Amino acid sequence: MSTAEHKDIKVAENWLANNLHEVATVTEWAQQFGYRNINSFRTVFWKEFNKLPSDVFRELRMRKAKKLLRESNLTYREIAQKICLPSGKALYKYFKYHIGKRPSFYRK
Repeated sequence: MSTAEHKDIKVAENWLANNLHEVATVTEWAQQFGYRNINSFRTVFWKEFNKLPSDVFRELRMRKAKKLLRESNLTYREIAQKICLPSGKALYKYFKYHIGKRPSFYRK
């Protein structure tokens, strides 16, 4: 992996953590950093982090949603918007599918 790829992929991870509201898919995330081919992004990402970008995307999304549930009074819809999901119902389904719990489990 070139030094430029290494730097770009580190920047990509940090960028996503701060801009989850701007991208709905890993493909959109990759495109933000000039990757036209998702497989190239996946390969470079794997070499750097030994994780798939989809796993990191999901981890960051869940971490932010859980934090907002614990530390704010935002509605599910508002939280969904902050992590680029279309609705409160989508947030509920996302939690149930990925961790088997309702978002209310994380409410303060």
